[in-house]
Amino acid sequence: MPTSPDDIVSFSSPPVAEVVTSVRFSAMPLELFLSLGTLRNSLWRDEFPRFEQQARYEPPTEAFGGSGSWAFEFAFQSAPPLPRIWLISESGNDLLQVQADWFAANWRAQVQGEHNPVVASYPRWRARRQAFAKHWATVSKWMEEHGHAVVPSQCEVTYINHIRPIGGVWGTHAEIESVLPGVRIPSASGTLPEQISWRSQSLIPPSEEVPEGRLHVSVTPGFVGPGPEPAPILVLELTVRGAPPSDGDLLGFLNRGRKTIVETFLSITSDAAREAWGQQ
Repeated sequence: MPTSPDDIVSFSSPPVAEVVTSVRFSAMPLELFLSLGTLRNSLWRDEFPRFEQQARYEPPTEAFGGSGSWAFEFAFQSAPPLPRIWLISESGNDLLQVQADWFAANWRAQVQGEHNPVVASYPRWRARRQAFAKHWATVSKWMEEHGHAVVPSQCEVTYINHIRPIGGVWGTHAEIESVLPGVRIPSASGTLPEQISWRSQSLIPPSEEVPEGRLHVSVTPGFVGPGPEPAPILVLELTVRGAPPSDGDLLGFLNRGRKTIVETFLSITSDAAREAWGQQ
């Protein structure tokens, strides 16, 4: 049984591979962004000793009111876009991403190391929510102390699941219906189903002061493992994205998004798969 009101459901071996919580906000000026090193050195170096520079990420923007789910902005830039900074824990399982207008806190179950992956058990939602709240408070306070008005415009929670073969349930991509009963590979007489990619989106109506959001679900087939015959895998990604409440309660939106994700996961996966993952 769930161990707290946050849990909703409990699995002894969940297929969760990564959890991302993020917020988009009013972009900090160039000079402030370039001084992020002082923040990292003073407050984050011990917890996140590893540092990497990545290309800028353009977070999708949700549009509502009949405008569809994606809004694209085109602009001519006189200078290259500012990069995205990765701050990584010693184990590699925890990651902070910071760019001029976007912040994310990730947890990753498996990180490919020099010889073997570093495997960690999912620490559950309460821990991930606390990690996001802690580190977002740190960076937003730092920006405000340096004169930048932080105005969140969008937040997001994403769960990425790596569904590996389950004995007696599924072993090839053609058997996806045994894991996700609602996903069927169309086939005609004389053809043999092989695999399918699937995407959907659903509107989440506003509720209890939390604005509307949107649920995105995708399934992508892939392969993992060394050797000439790597094992099949299904990457199931669930994202809830939208604007935070007007009072700035990011956690309220993220809690609702995570609840929607878990309830969707339970509704689209098969009883046999959830039993194999140790649903309690």
